[in-house]
Amino acid sequence: MTADIEKLRFTISTLNRTDENYTEILEITQLQLKSMEKDKTLYVNTQEKIELLLMEGVTIELVDRFKQDIHSYSNVEKRAILLLAVKSISYDFKRNDFEIEYRLTPYVEIETEMQLN
Repeated sequence: MTADIEKLRFTISTLNRTDENYTEILEITQLQLKSMEKDKTLYVNTQEKIELLLMEGVTIELVDRFKQDIHSYSNVEKRAILLLAVKSISYDFKRNDFEIEYRLTPYVEIETEMQLN
């Protein structure tokens, strides 16, 4: 990406001002250069954030925690995860049935486990 940016800068510096389409070519090249520099900045910032996250032991512990089997969690942990995941609970009195809407993905295994306990 850096080589492409340098190539665009070189192209801008070598444009001939007397060319008929100089203004349009210059504008297009500058827009492309700005876009590439913006992408590069975004990439560098993202890479720095990833490196910071990898250096933090808490993040690794958190990821490892989610990789554990659901059955190894305590009931309190299961309830907390379930409560964070629930968006709404509705009860239909006519059918004597309820429906749970989740914020993210359904935690079916946790819900089943909680109903058994």
